[in-house]
Amino acid sequence: MSEPDVNAGRRHFLIGAGVVAAGTAAGIYVVPGLLRDDATSAGPPVDFKPGAYLRISSDDTVTVIIGKSEMGQGVHTGLPMIAAEELDINPQRMRVEFAGIDAAFNHPFLKMQFTGGSMSTASTYD
Repeated sequence: MSEPDVNAGRRHFLIGAGVVAAGTAAGIYVVPGLLRDDATSAGPPVDFKPGAYLRISSDDTVTVIIGKSEMGQGVHTGLPMIAAEELDINPQRMRVEFAGIDAAFNHPFLKMQFTGGSMSTASTYD
């Protein structure tokens, strides 16, 4: 029997290491910013939107998006007050925006978006 060539094992190891190094270098080149720190290279901050009803901006203003019309029920005031209380923030940091047509703002039981029956605050409180 012949003895195994020790140098062949080293050669295979060095070739494999070279292939891995070349693949890593190519991946970093092809995917720009792979090693870049996102905190230093990020563009403008993005708003945090935990759901359809709430948006928190980078300047710490909180916008409540309301899917109901203001028809004397006080939803324009009541829902932002509820959100400010739940988030424990100053109500002066609150903004209100009326939502467009979207299934996210449908009434929980009737599965359609409407205002009426004095249900605006009660149906959107949660």
